[in-house]
Amino acid sequence: MKPHVSPEETTEGFLETPVVFFVFRRPETTARVFREIRKARPKKLYIVSDGARIEKLGEAELVSRTREVVANIDWPCKVSRIYATTNLGLRERILSGLDEVLAKEQKVIVLEDDCLPSESFFSFCSEMLSKHVANEKVALVSGFNFAPAKNPDEDYFFTHSTYIWGWAIWARTWKEFRSAKQVEAWSKNETDSIKETFASKIQEREFLGMMAIADTLNTWDISLAVWVRQNRKLTVVPRINLIENIGFGADATHTKFEAFDVQVPASNFLRPIKHPLETRAAMKLERRMWRQKALRWVVFPVKHPLRFMGLVLAYLKNR
Repeated sequence: MKPHVSPEETTEGFLETPVVFFVFRRPETTARVFREIRKARPKKLYIVSDGARIEKLGEAELVSRTREVVANIDWPCKVSRIYATTNLGLRERILSGLDEVLAKEQKVIVLEDDCLPSESFFSFCSEMLSKHVANEKVALVSGFNFAPAKNPDEDYFFTHSTYIWGWAIWARTWKEFRSAKQVEAWSKNETDSIKETFASKIQEREFLGMMAIADTLNTWDISLAVWVRQNRKLTVVPRINLIENIGFGADATHTKFEAFDVQVPASNFLRPIKHPLETRAAMKLERRMWRQKALRWVVFPVKHPLRFMGLVLAYLKNR
């Protein structure tokens, strides 16, 4: 094992924005994502891990192997490991981890062990965090776009959605969200109050469906997504995709079906970022994204019938 490098050594050209890396029990995907983090060389790295569930045979070994993957930090970096000794569950581990980190940092980039970033992801997030730090309407930055636009005039847009497969956030946003009433069930009036924030009826139906079952899921992000819409906050979304989700399947907590409708290759920016002229939700652009997403459910099974049936059977087997 290589020795840990002192953070006092030169860090010129390294990533200034702290990175938070959530890991659990998937050493293979963790290793792939960690290789990309290593390339970015953040000066500060927070590694947050949940503990194994005692009722899950073999999970303790997987958690241990996953932690071994991130044991060696071989670049100048201040490393903080926030490791649970017992299982907190997905919701509590994410919330408590970010609570601890954002009590110390003003802004962070967040990755989970199944969100594989392109090289541009880190620089894009850092630039957006600096660009929009003073605008409290802008709540967070996403690296994910499941329907990239061809030849865009501007390199990102704003939306009321929260796409958190690879994202970044300011402490100001997190503190405001966490100081609000934390709920997982909403009244009809609360639900009706956010309907105008959706770009399409397809998106609205999917989101409201998730809200209806939020209290039955071990998750946290639906509450954040609702809070963003209730307060008419904005998310920065790149016009190209910067994140590939590599975590679909039996080992996933929620994404057990390989969602071909949102699986697109990650790419990089090849020019300086072109900024939009207005800071407002680009409903037309997001409507186009959701139209493409819906169309894939028609086109994919026709073009790839055997693969589609294989995905369905694998999903049913692993439910």
